[in-house]
Amino acid sequence: ATKIPPQMVNCEKDFFDILDVQLKKLQTDCIDVLLIHSLNKEKFAHIQKVGMVQMMEKAKAQGKIAAIGMSFHDDFET
Repeated sequence: ATKIPPQMVNCEKDFFDILDVQLKKLQTDCIDVLLIHSLNKEKFAHIQKVGMVQMMEKAKAQGKIAAIGMSFHDDFET
């Protein structure tokens, strides 16, 4: 498993550039679990705006990710 910081993703190219670096560092073709790192209310709005979940789904369809997840860091109400 590894994570991707949503604040560094503003377009699909950003996402796939970061993902490709992670794959290379881990010396693998497929990451078992890719997490959206440190998700909170503000970052959730950002990932919706840029379509990050759809990017992750595309990477999953390409076989680069086996599962998509998140690490959540906000209050219970959110």
